[in-house]
Amino acid sequence: EILTLKQLCRHHKPIVIYNINGYYNDIVNLMNTSISKNFVREKCLELYSVTDNLETLFKVIEAPAMPIDTVSELKLS
Repeated sequence: EILTLKQLCRHHKPIVIYNINGYYNDIVNLMNTSISKNFVREKCLELYSVTDNLETLFKVIEAPAMPIDTVSELKLS
């Protein structure tokens, strides 16, 4: 839901998936497969970060927000 809201430009907060011990590898693979099959634009990868490092997680959360200009950047034609 949070990823969808960001995709719709409802918020610009950072989203980080804390992938401890590879727990979220299947979600990461799902997104990559969706991109390779042209179901999702590669630009959508910019909506979130994935890390297994706690320091990196906090750096991403504390970094300035990177707003998306338009929803159409993320849509497939």
